[in-house]
Amino acid sequence: MLSEIFKNPKPMIGVIHLLPLPGSAKWDGKMAQVILRAEQEATALASAGVDGILIENYFDSPYAKNQIDPAAAIAMAQIAHRIQHFTDTPLGISVLENDPKTALAIAMNIGACFIRVPVLVGTMISEEGMVQGKINELCIYQKALKNADTIKIFADVTMNQIVPAPQRQAPWKAPLAYLEQIILSIGKHHVADALIFSNLEIQPQDIDELRKTANLPIVVGDTFTPEIVQDFYQKADGLLLAHGIQKSTLPNLELPPSIDMTKVEELISRSKPISTPS
Repeated sequence: MLSEIFKNPKPMIGVIHLLPLPGSAKWDGKMAQVILRAEQEATALASAGVDGILIENYFDSPYAKNQIDPAAAIAMAQIAHRIQHFTDTPLGISVLENDPKTALAIAMNIGACFIRVPVLVGTMISEEGMVQGKINELCIYQKALKNADTIKIFADVTMNQIVPAPQRQAPWKAPLAYLEQIILSIGKHHVADALIFSNLEIQPQDIDELRKTANLPIVVGDTFTPEIVQDFYQKADGLLLAHGIQKSTLPNLELPPSIDMTKVEELISRSKPISTPS
């Protein structure tokens, strides 16, 4: 399935965390700055050699409960469209906290290849409160948009800031038995095209066990160091590079640090098997 989107059958996907967008609590009215930074980060990721780019409204936190502001949705579509002028790398859309309908609408209109859905089934809880799975409305909307069924759906099984409702505590490690139940719940509906696991929740050796239940590609993200990236890459079907790829900078600056191309390059390089002389 991943080969339908990416040239590399085991892709490394870089994540762009957009600065606050219109309609969010932290929006400062500087759209040109948001666009410029996204363009620079997309260029850095593509130059570093990623196989795909995922765009998220990460800095809109605290997130809207059910659906983002229309102005934010339009801004995301505008930014994604502009990024396409800088790189032909396959694009994905993720609308946080859990707004897959808007993500799907943006993806269809700008020609993105996939969307990320943080909570497809069940009920989770985050700092903003209860997060309900939206599989029913996503399926209905997907049919209503006609051509949207070509857009792949990457569904999170674990997300380090969203946990099952009865288990809201920090840190919380998802037991494999629980993960297997989520995999089964997602799989029986035949909606998702790939599963995403947080590498803060699982270990590389867990992936072999999860494959006994999962019949979908397993993508792992999002916080990697050069020391652990190879172990996860060898076991998974792809990686999400989201955190740990930012520039080192002094705290309390006006803007969060942007993507460091050299860190991305190092993770990609370290993910490859170490060749031994024959």
